[in-house]
Amino acid sequence: MVEPADSLGFEKLTPREREILRLIAKHQRSKEIARLLSLSPKTVEMHVLSARRRLAGMPRRDAALAFVAWEQAPGNWD
Repeated sequence: MVEPADSLGFEKLTPREREILRLIAKHQRSKEIARLLSLSPKTVEMHVLSARRRLAGMPRRDAALAFVAWEQAPGNWD
């Protein structure tokens, strides 16, 4: 069972975590994201791990897709 979107913790994500989740949702791999953002792949993985912790351990792809859906919902913009 999926929790209501407002209780998943998306609002707690950092701007960098959000940016990386958006790229994951577009099927980008850590190495590709690292190249795009001028980061090391390890740094990308650390941001992903941090985001997943904030989102109660959701799997990487699920977290990315859920975040993008939440972000596109009315009233959830920064």
